[in-house]
Amino acid sequence: MEENPAKDFLSTNKNNMPVNSVKDEGNHSFINILVKAKKLKHNFQERFANLSLHEYTYFIIFSIIIGIAAGLAAVLFHHSIDFFNRLFFEKQPEDYSF
Repeated sequence: MEENPAKDFLSTNKNNMPVNSVKDEGNHSFINILVKAKKLKHNFQERFANLSLHEYTYFIIFSIIIGIAAGLAAVLFHHSIDFFNRLFFEKQPEDYSF
């Protein structure tokens, strides 16, 4: 009878101790994050299913969310270019405090 390596990976930590007996990694382990993400996904699916909105409404909502995220990413990208430009190219030797 072969053992399932995925089951062994999910049930033990790097020291081959059961995950439930490890106190330090209890709430911050990768497995718990996956379980919480799966529950969150299930909750969103239930709530959207109960809304009974038209299909186009979902597309509009998601396009607004994607547009906001893209706009924030563009602003962050612009500020990071400006920051690194000032950091590497506009500093004078006397500006450094070593």
